Amino acid sequence: IASNFTIPYCENGEGYFNLYDECNGAVNGGNYKVTWLTLFASWWSSCQAEAPLQEGLWQDYVNSSAPVMMIDYGVEWGTYSCSGWADAFGTSYPILDGEADESLIDIYSQGIAPHHVVIDHNMEIIYSEIGFNQDGIINSINSALELLPMDVDGDEINNM
Repeated sequence: IASNFTIPYCENGEGYFNLYDECNGAVNGGNYKVTWLTLFASWWSSCQAEAPLQEGLWQDYVNSSAPVMMIDYGVEWGTYSCSGWADAFGTSYPILDGEADESLIDIYSQGIAPHHVVIDHNMEIIYSEIGFNQDGIINSINSALELLPMDVDGDEINNM
């Protein structure tokens, strides 16, 4: 089971993100979501190269109205601030401030080069890999979407 966490947003969100409150339908009244969590360090060139690719996938899911929550967790801002990162790489998905709370590195990551984690609606980790395997991420998200219960309106969930 994925560990719950509460971490402040540093870009594209306000206040704090709590995994279970946002994505666990058993806790939040039936608002089930599949979560795509990326842990990254801003100075790492592969993390920089992935940001626009992640944005494209995020937009595909947003435009399809699929119940996917993409969250980035950034650390070691170096030459970038969190908002500077979002501006430089054109990201609109929420970014959490790993500098404010470094606990996710110990909980979810085997390294920060970057590390992608997909969590299904039951809070089970169904994908965890260092590096950007686009097909692996998409396949994991879409498999999890197929297993979602009906949404709150009783409609079938759409996926990509």
